[in-house]
Amino acid sequence: RAMAGASALHSQRFPSPPLVPLTRSIGWLSATRVFRVDVSPQAMRPARGGLCNFRNVLKPSAVPVRWMSSGPAVSWLSTKLSKQLSKMGALQKVKEAAEKGDAKAMTLMGVCYGMGRDVEQDDAKAAEWFKKAADAGNGEACLAYGIWLLGGKGGVARSAPEAVKYLQVAEKGGVTQAQTVLGIIFMSGDDGVVRDSTKALKLFTKAAEAGDAQAMHNLGMMLTQGIGTVVSISRGTDWIRRAATAGVVESQFTMHCWYRDGTKQLKQNHKKSFEWALKAANQGYDQAMHNVGAMYDEGVGVAENKAEAMAWYKKAMALGVTDSMVNLGKCLVMNPNKREGEAQAGLELFCVAADEGNMRAQWNAAATLWNLAEELGLEKDAARSMAYLEQAARQGHAQALQEQARRYGAGEGVDKDMDKALEIQMQAQEQRELDLRHQS
Repeated sequence: RAMAGASALHSQRFPSPPLVPLTRSIGWLSATRVFRVDVSPQAMRPARGGLCNFRNVLKPSAVPVRWMSSGPAVSWLSTKLSKQLSKMGALQKVKEAAEKGDAKAMTLMGVCYGMGRDVEQDDAKAAEWFKKAADAGNGEACLAYGIWLLGGKGGVARSAPEAVKYLQVAEKGGVTQAQTVLGIIFMSGDDGVVRDSTKALKLFTKAAEAGDAQAMHNLGMMLTQGIGTVVSISRGTDWIRRAATAGVVESQFTMHCWYRDGTKQLKQNHKKSFEWALKAANQGYDQAMHNVGAMYDEGVGVAENKAEAMAWYKKAMALGVTDSMVNLGKCLVMNPNKREGEAQAGLELFCVAADEGNMRAQWNAAATLWNLAEELGLEKDAARSMAYLEQAARQGHAQALQEQARRYGAGEGVDKDMDKALEIQMQAQEQRELDLRHQS
């Protein structure tokens, strides 16, 4: 009896662990889950070198939210300083003033080259002008050149300690954004800079109180986790909410996750959760796009709408979210009104994601190629199905182990082998027990 049934295909749903079951059965498809914020102190502490967006840090491939927020490297250039550029008039006038030693004009020349405004974009020339202006004492140029040093932009030798020197000049000159960037550096504590969470907290606090939205997010995350200070969930939540309202996408995604799961400060509210997810998704946040798709898919916080769900899955998939590929495949395979070719298209999505190492896709591909093939009008393929089962099993997928045991015990698609079936059955039981311990 233990080997008689295996559970369902996987897609990505919604929960905090353990997985939240679906409210309705969907046969071989399992409950899905979505990206969430892991609020454990271990998960929230940034990995070495994992804070500063100026270094083109890779997006997380799994669940945790991007921990620190710094905003685009030159976002501030396109607002305050570009307005100054307009006041000074044509580029030639700015260049003439810069060549005469006007520090503000030199900074604006760096802005022009950094943004490609009225000139061809050139990070190296931007670096030259920013350094000249910074060495002349311009605080905004010190911020810009510090950013160039952090990222090694324009051929500048990457150096966090050197960047700190320039950023501290900018910070003393009242440039709020410099406080935020310095906070990120001290929170990261790599590349020759000693990690100092207490100093980072002070810098984020000053910048947040001065109105910097990115600092609000970072301060909120430190307060909720008690990093560099005592835990204060209420104050942390307030800062995250303020940052989210100001448009910080990481904060919007965090508010989405908190309302979805419920916290000590926020009662579970799926409608608000969806609203925050949509705000983040509309800013291009890949995990939020996936979660919006999942909420439309299951009608959580919004009316169920499979067409919208698939549209959002496609957007997230285009940004490299493999789990969206799995969910889109599920929508196509399990659509009761599917058109000709959709089941095959869904299977192909499972196989692509499976070949990229996605465990749930491996399970889905295995089940679709064998257990669901006849129902879906697809050709059964025992060998490929078993190969995908083995891949999922190697990653610790208990259901895949269970299904392998069932097939060997029944001689279904493979030669019957009761000894092997019993051996794999014991592995499946051990894996389930391990999964339960991880969930508790």
